[in-house]
Amino acid sequence: MFKHEPNNSARIMYNNFRRPETLLWLLESLGEDKEVLLEIVNDIKVIKKCQSACAKLRERISFDRILELIESYN
Repeated sequence: MFKHEPNNSARIMYNNFRRPETLLWLLESLGEDKEVLLEIVNDIKVIKKCQSACAKLRERISFDRILELIESYN
């Protein structure tokens, strides 16, 4: 049982998630441009902290872009 109210907002989860490889997988699976993903990988590969790498990734790919990719996926 949760000691706090579980989060059910995809936007909040995306903005608080701290595993860059999972966010990259999500973006790739939704069809984000591979060149954009490669640029992001090159930008974040030297960042040691996962939280910082995710923040850098989210500077390039916002949650609104995720929604666009989901809409175009169908």
